Amino acid sequence: MSQSIQLSELPRSSHSTRSLAATPNEVTHHHSLDDMPEGGDGWVQVASCSMIMFFSVGGFYSWGVIQAQLAAESIASNSTLAFIGSLGVSFIAFGAILMGRLIRWIGARNAGFLSCLLMGGGQILSSASSKNAGGLFVTNGIIVGLGTSMSFMLCSTLPSQYFKRKRGLANGAVFSAAGIGGAVLSVVQNALISRLGVAWTFRIIGASGKISWTVDLSKNPGKGINPESFQSNLEVLS
Repeated sequence: MSQSIQLSELPRSSHSTRSLAATPNEVTHHHSLDDMPEGGDGWVQVASCSMIMFFSVGGFYSWGVIQAQLAAESIASNSTLAFIGSLGVSFIAFGAILMGRLIRWIGARNAGFLSCLLMGGGQILSSASSKNAGGLFVTNGIIVGLGTSMSFMLCSTLPSQYFKRKRGLANGAVFSAAGIGGAVLSVVQNALISRLGVAWTFRIIGASGKISWTVDLSKNPGKGINPESFQSNLEVLS
């Protein structure tokens, strides 16, 4: 006696169905990569961010030149003066969460101008505190440090929004400008100190950097990029 066997379709696993469906975040990420301009105005932003890194991070790299002169004038001990320079650099890490949220709140362009104001203004104010270590803690350590932290967060995320294949080249150009700035500013500051003194060195570096930053940031950073991608990069860094 033959028996008939009926085959029934097994229910689909919700896990396998979920794995085949793209999540909204994945779709957004896919579109953001496809919409990247791959250069164009991106190279203008790379040049702008490179100039900012040249003066901001490069300025702290060359702090040893000013420190040596201040120590020679017996303004403070070498350890105290070294702490002033390291305090400003430490704000790059300490202020990351705060600056990331602030940039998302006020926008890239406004954050750029604010960072320029803090860095350039802090350098100029340092000229009035060139004979006072306590004043340098506030002006060059805290004020310039906050501006450097904001500019570092901005320059670390902005250029990559314009590139897909050349993203490494764009970011490398921006970060290499910091090292070049440290080398060039060391020579420039040494020459200025020998001719004009520490106070005028602060004024000249602060004023020239502020003018350069303002001109660069007038190029409207952030125009033409995917805002969701820019926000997500800031969230990762902060």
